Parts: sequence; C-alpha cells; structure tokens
Amino acid sequence: MPEPSPHPVLVAFGSNINPEENIFQALALLDEQCGIADVSTIYQPPALDRPEQDDFLNGACRLSEAPPPRVLQSNVLRPIEERLGRVRGPDKYADRTIDLDIALCGDMTLDEPDLTIPDPDIYTRAFLVVPLFELAPQAVLPDSGEALRAIAQTLDLQGMKPLPEYTDTLKARFTA
Repeated sequence: MPEPSPHPVLVAFGSNINPEENIFQALALLDEQCGIADVSTIYQPPALDRPEQDDFLNGACRLSEAPPPRVLQSNVLRPIEERLGRVRGPDKYADRTIDLDIALCGDMTLDEPDLTIPDPDIYTRAFLVVPLFELAPQAVLPDSGEALRAIAQTLDLQGMKPLPEYTDTLKARFTA
C-alpha cells in the first residue's frame, strides 16, 4: 500500500451501466490498493443532459492511504476503470461502467490538462458536492475558499434519490 496521504483524498465515483455491481467492484479494487476509510451515501440522480440514458448511481469515498494525485489517477483510478470496461471518448456524457475521479485532496490545488483538484464540477453538480460534504462537512475548497456546505445549499437537490440499503451494503464492506 502507498504511504498515508498528508491530505485527505476524496474520490468521486459513478456508474450507469450495471452500477451496483460496477461500483462494488471498483471500490473493492480501490480498497485493495489504497484502503477505503469511509463511503458516502449513494445517490441515484438522472443522467446529465441525456434523459434517454439510465440513471446513474453516484457517491464518494475517503481513502485511507494514497500516492500523489498524478500517480493515483494514472496508476490506480484509470486502470480500475479500464479493468471494468470503461472507454473514455469524446462524449463526456456517455454511458459508463465506472467513473473514478479525485475530487478533493485536502488543501491541495492542481490545474493540469487532465487533472484538476479540486474537481471544478463541485460547484455545479449536487450529486458530487453532497457526498463530498457528507464525508468532509467542514471542508473548504482551497481554490475559492468556499465551504462545501455553502455550495451544497445553492444547488438543486431535486432528483437526488438516496439509496440507503445499497449504501449500508457498501459501508458494511468497506468501512470499519
């Protein structure tokens, strides 16, 4: 396992292709490599800008240990996505078996062509900010100084259907 991260690392995840199985498998693989300290409530929002697609399941997890963000993304998250059949293409709203993204890494900011921390979608997507807020209720975004709580209060939470039974299954398996 990697060294403990000096910054709490929160990874957002989502799937709309066989989501319960793919999320479980992705978290199991992530747990093997980094350890999972906590899992948020899982939500079932509709697919963004694609009413014809199946709904997604979305949530987030806090890692116990993690390598630096670039290594985490390229050596852990992307290989898990590939193993579970994710194909990244030009359509960023395409159906997917699994999506794993570093959403927050403590007070770290990073702005590179294919890795931005904190994830800029935190400001506009309730299905991202709500699980993050659950895992880190006191968190303040290092790039703007805005609290997750304040961002969550500004977003429309309509359609954010929590899945308590599935959440309990994941928490029982992946948290102590």
